[in-house]
Amino acid sequence: MENNSERKIHIAKHNSCGLCCVKINNISVKIDNRIILDDINIHMHCGEITCIIGPNGAGKSTLLKSILGMTKHTGSISYLNKNDDITSKPIIGYVPQKISVEKNIPISVKDVLNIAKIDINNNVYKKVIDILKISDLLNKKMGELSGGEVQKVLIALAMNPFPDILLFDEPIANIDRIGITQVYKIISTLRENFDIAIIVVSHDLESMYNYADNVILMDKKVLKQGSPKEVYDSDEFKKVFEVGDINV
Repeated sequence: MENNSERKIHIAKHNSCGLCCVKINNISVKIDNRIILDDINIHMHCGEITCIIGPNGAGKSTLLKSILGMTKHTGSISYLNKNDDITSKPIIGYVPQKISVEKNIPISVKDVLNIAKIDINNNVYKKVIDILKISDLLNKKMGELSGGEVQKVLIALAMNPFPDILLFDEPIANIDRIGITQVYKIISTLRENFDIAIIVVSHDLESMYNYADNVILMDKKVLKQGSPKEVYDSDEFKKVFEVGDINV
């Protein structure tokens, strides 16, 4: 009998099954009578990448913290699975901007995965490791890794337990251009292979345009949402960003 994570493998290509739906309903955050988030609604299906863009102070990271349950908010988050079962507590994986790794730390990548109880021989996680291309990193010390390699390890950790929603908060911070491309290709490949909804917060407008299925422009509230072209061609986008900010 397959375990839960094994059943998550999806052999279809882009957009997966399309039956699992994540609904972020009327999320609002107010601190000391100051509105941080104002009635945010995001609905997406599994196998989709939803990218959230906006100016500094728009509330993007606060939204992720609300989804993670780290910030008090009104509204709800619900998950509808393929059996039409609704749960208010989907499994959420989170990839932070970065972590601080001491250069002389003796722990290896394999040690980190073992501590997290990730079975690298499990069919699902073998596939994750293959997508991340970290087989050659398993015996390297964490302190020896580049910024992009550390990010791959963080993604592997976020995939355990296997999530319904995978969140990325500025996944390319302190990574060079080659590493940036690799990270977004990994995110896209995860989307193509697994029944998960992916939310990415980033200032990299060009990559968002090239890799997103849906884009949400926000500044405390949702200003515009739709396909990358619909959002980037909108008057709302032009008011927030200068035309020179993106080359697509």
